[in-house]
Amino acid sequence: MNILIINCGSSSIKFQLFSMPEENLIATGKAEKGKNGETDFLLESQNGKNEKKWEGFSYQKNIDEILGELINQENHCLNSLDDIDAVGHRLIHGGEEVTGCMEVTDSLVSKMKASVSLAPLHYPPNIEGIEVVT
Repeated sequence: MNILIINCGSSSIKFQLFSMPEENLIATGKAEKGKNGETDFLLESQNGKNEKKWEGFSYQKNIDEILGELINQENHCLNSLDDIDAVGHRLIHGGEEVTGCMEVTDSLVSKMKASVSLAPLHYPPNIEGIEVVT
């Protein structure tokens, strides 16, 4: 079982891909907003480091690039996106109603949207990351 963990922040997306239940780290990396608005990308896998840049920073483009590099045969991570069994998102805390590990549902996303004022720098990227992946 392969699990992709994503942490969408205000200026970066960090990720790790694990093979479970052994907890073997297959790949780790980030897509980070650079000083001039470009995206700096890094993927580290058993095949070494893969670094590149592109213009602009968007969650859709960055997640598409992450997924593309995870199935790029040169990186030796996955054969296809079907090899990802689950995606976990690291999210800002959900107040008193949303605690611990939870399944991402429409109800949870609605509660997050209602709580944006509590974490205006964190919730919008968290929500966008969820929406891009689903």
